[in-house]
Amino acid sequence: MELDHLIPLTAGGHPTAQENLWPQIYGGKYDASYKDRCEAATGTAICQGSVGLVEAQKGFAVNWIEWCKQLLGDTK
Repeated sequence: MELDHLIPLTAGGHPTAQENLWPQIYGGKYDASYKDRCEAATGTAICQGSVGLVEAQKGFAVNWIEWCKQLLGDTK
């Protein structure tokens, strides 16, 4: 388990705000490793201009799994 940011730092999430921190497990398909991969891809997409900052923040806040599946092209 790790303490994770709901809105990742790569998408402008606050590093210490309690409402942005939550425990995340390792194990299972959509675990901490999956979200870490998505966070890195999100940061790249924001820097390249293919994803807007507000769009990314909203995607993580509303349903991070669906956001990551869409961003990573994970259709399974």
